[in-house]
Amino acid sequence: MKKKILIIGKKSFVTSILKVDLKKFFFIKIINFEKFLRKKEDIKKFDYIINCSLNKKYITKKYNFKNDFDYIIAKEIKDLNINYILFSTRKVYKIGDNLGENSPKKPLNIYSKNKLVTEKKLLSLLKKKLLILRVSNLIGYSKVRNPRKIHSTFIDQFFLNIKKGYIIDNKNNYKDFLSSNQFSKIIKILISKKIHGIYNVSIGR
Repeated sequence: MKKKILIIGKKSFVTSILKVDLKKFFFIKIINFEKFLRKKEDIKKFDYIINCSLNKKYITKKYNFKNDFDYIIAKEIKDLNINYILFSTRKVYKIGDNLGENSPKKPLNIYSKNKLVTEKKLLSLLKKKLLILRVSNLIGYSKVRNPRKIHSTFIDQFFLNIKKGYIIDNKNNYKDFLSSNQFSKIIKILISKKIHGIYNVSIGR
């Protein structure tokens, strides 16, 4: 029997690639965050929940649990037999290459600081029902909304700066890119093997 996966967040780039790439292997249902809160979906029947929705205040303001959609969802399912996949970020680490899961943490922006708080809260709530994925720079084309438009990353700003005559020295910065297809394959394997814990998701280069 196919595992049942509920993805929250209809407009997300990640939702678009997971919907297309995983539907051959799992039963996929997609709803928005508001519908989840209204309990319009029978969530008990799902094996996994993946949240791809985000409150903009979570990116720009100091941590507040009211802006943390992952925490709100986790509280709703903590007593249910459902596994949760949290998409965190590699930016929780101190800048460097060859980063491991136990590398020193030093988040430099509000988003990565908030993600570290969310990780700790969800570990306390869900324990072994939680899979935390610290994702690197995800690139690729949307497979649903606009398949000709590449997912926006920091590289867009890089090219805009070049057009303006700005050249930025990146010798002390590290960027680890991961294609959307590679990302989907990793998610499929992790779900199939019922993996839990904290993992960096990248190609390691």
